[in-house]
Amino acid sequence: MIIVILGGSEAISSDIVSQLMQSEITLIRHLSIAGLVQCQDVGLSRLKSEFDYPQKLTNLVTIVTGITTQKELDYLRSKIALICHCYGELAPIYDHLKCEKTDKYVLPHPLLFTAPDHIYSPDEVLSLSLIHI
Repeated sequence: MIIVILGGSEAISSDIVSQLMQSEITLIRHLSIAGLVQCQDVGLSRLKSEFDYPQKLTNLVTIVTGITTQKELDYLRSKIALICHCYGELAPIYDHLKCEKTDKYVLPHPLLFTAPDHIYSPDEVLSLSLIHI
């Protein structure tokens, strides 16, 4: 199972990942491809090395951050990843990344009190990922 966190400030994204990592429901790991050299699809190659082979642990959820190209996002969509956008002002990456109707929007717990009803908490995103398959 794969959860992709896109957009938002580094602080909000980090808070969401931290809240997801605190779950005791399942095993969770964080894979960040941020900072990888984007020439010649290094990020995409890293993703393929992680997800092109069947996972041995069926209860493992991988949180992916640092996606910067449409190729990376398309690859993760092909792996049935749950795509989540940090709710709020659109980040510059959205100049070249496409949102889809099935994508979800997420905020960390303290910010949810002022958010619209269609915004999910990290716990709700994790629950959705477990039934997403």
